[in-house]
Amino acid sequence: MIKLTEYIDSEICKANSLYNPLSEKIVSLYNLRDKPNSVLVYSQIDDDGNITGIILNASSEVTVSINEKSDINELKDFLNCIGYNSVILNREIYLNCKRRHGFIIKHSGDDIHQNNLAQMISSEDIKNVYPLIKQNFEICPDFPEWYCDFSHKIRHGNAEMTAVKIDDAYASCAAYMYKTNYSATIMSVCTDECFRNKGYARDCVSKLVYELKEKNVEDIFLLCKENVIDFYKKLKFEIIGRWYEYVQ
Repeated sequence: MIKLTEYIDSEICKANSLYNPLSEKIVSLYNLRDKPNSVLVYSQIDDDGNITGIILNASSEVTVSINEKSDINELKDFLNCIGYNSVILNREIYLNCKRRHGFIIKHSGDDIHQNNLAQMISSEDIKNVYPLIKQNFEICPDFPEWYCDFSHKIRHGNAEMTAVKIDDAYASCAAYMYKTNYSATIMSVCTDECFRNKGYARDCVSKLVYELKEKNVEDIFLLCKENVIDFYKKLKFEIIGRWYEYVQ
């Protein structure tokens, strides 16, 4: 059975073997919602009353965390029923659309590179980093939507961004989002082509790790593609799972 959930938090996810960066994204956005129906969160429940999955639908962008007992056929039927532009989840379910995949990784060490050029960026200045993000990511919202969403998350302590600026140009950046009492997820890591292979992305990621550890965040997650896993292993990240995204 899949039904609207009345409440979700990290403790519930941990108790039901659902805890991962996708479940933490769901918890974070559930807590951040500014209107009761701005995001919809559902629970998948088995015959014994156990939660086997949680599903967030935010304007047809769907995030799913499921455990090994999840009824995959029921989940697929539900996704087709509600409709989606994209679905990201922690297990392969073979939807009939374009698929991307990669690793779920977590920072595992205390050794943090601190002597770097990265600086935290204010909510006012993040607009100047948008062109760098836009040119590096295949899927990126238009500026008004992106800026409104990200600045909203910064104001509520849910996100922060760091960047390396060389002269008047932003050379590299990274951000964390979906901060909860337990975790945050690093994302939007990119470097301008003219400034690559200079260690600037390392500086940005290390700066965020340092800031999050200063805030006593236990788990620092990141979702990456397979072609960059060696880079993150050098920064003390380890593989803990896989993610799959389906795009219509």
